Amino acid sequence: MALVLASLLCCAMAAARVLYSGRLTFVFFCWNLLLAWVPLGLSLALARWHAAGPKAGRLGTWALGTLWLAFFPNAPYIVTDLIHLRARTPVPLWFDALLVFAFALTGLCIAFVSLRVIQGLVERSRGTRTGWLFVVAVAGLTGFGVYLGRFQRWNSWDLVTPPAALLADAVKCVVDPASNFRAVGMTIAFGAFFGVSYVMLFALTRLRENALRGRQ
Repeated sequence: MALVLASLLCCAMAAARVLYSGRLTFVFFCWNLLLAWVPLGLSLALARWHAAGPKAGRLGTWALGTLWLAFFPNAPYIVTDLIHLRARTPVPLWFDALLVFAFALTGLCIAFVSLRVIQGLVERSRGTRTGWLFVVAVAGLTGFGVYLGRFQRWNSWDLVTPPAALLADAVKCVVDPASNFRAVGMTIAFGAFFGVSYVMLFALTRLRENALRGRQ
């Protein structure tokens, strides 16, 4: 509900900007935020599927997991929309800064919740250490996915419509990283940013849990 409230606030700010300026400048942020909700929905669906036990079947688990991983970078991707921030009359720069940051923070929090759900599933199946190794892997893949979206302008659905060109771009970066410095830099930098941010949130939630135990 908190994420829903934050999303509604973001869209309300975007609508207010349209009414004030008469321009649709940041309306596409609402679409990006909608895409951020897709991996969260998939993670919750995967959790319910996993709860069904062996009768659910591994094929469905892998299918949902792959789909989740393909769409997951859409959530933290919104952070890179900060590059669109600049003075645009007649809207004050402070309002645009608040609007863009609100979308970025909401997308990031949606990503954190989605990843925490999947991490919990991995930990229950493979243990805590494997769960955190999974987080590290996802952080790295997220950095690469954000690079493909921001600079190569690929979308998650391009994996199925058809994927040949997207896969060719991805393979080129992996096979020849020395010639794709921006891809490597973006993958490492954004992956590290996302991973550390996730650990910070995890630590803060544990701090709250410890405080509650202390009161008891």
